[in-house]
Amino acid sequence: MDFDYIKQGIADFIKSLYPDATIYEDAIQQGAASPSFFVDFFSADGTARLAETSSFAVGCVITYYPKDIRTNDEINAVRFNLLQHLRRFYTPAGWMTVKNLTASVTDMILTVTFTVQVDISMLPDDPLIQAAQQKTELKEG
Repeated sequence: MDFDYIKQGIADFIKSLYPDATIYEDAIQQGAASPSFFVDFFSADGTARLAETSSFAVGCVITYYPKDIRTNDEINAVRFNLLQHLRRFYTPAGWMTVKNLTASVTDMILTVTFTVQVDISMLPDDPLIQAAQQKTELKEG
C-alpha cells in the first residue's frame, strides 16, 4: 500500500504555513537546507474487514530543523503554529483528519507526530479486484 499522497498533503499544508521553508519527503544523506521540514511515516496499522474495505491508522512524523539553534524562539513558534493549525489537510484522496497530535523538542529539533485514518474500499470494478478475480478463475479452470 502506497501512502505517498499523504506525505504530499502534509508537505502542501506545511508549505501553506511556511512558503520559504525547504520540505523533504525522502531521506537525504547530507546538505539539508535550514530551516527545513522532513515528512515521513513511523507506522501503519491495518485492519481488513469482510465488507470489502480496509482501514489503516497511519502514523506520521514531521521533523523540523530550525535556522537559529542559539535560542528557542523559532522552534517554539513553529511548534505552537503546527499544534494550533494542524487539524486537517487535503490530499488527492480527500481531507485527512489529524488525531493524537503531539510535539516535542530534543537537542533543538522539533518532532511532531500524529495519526490519520485511511479507509479503503475495494470496489468490484477496482483493477485490483478484477485482477484477483481473474487469477482465481484461472486456478479453478
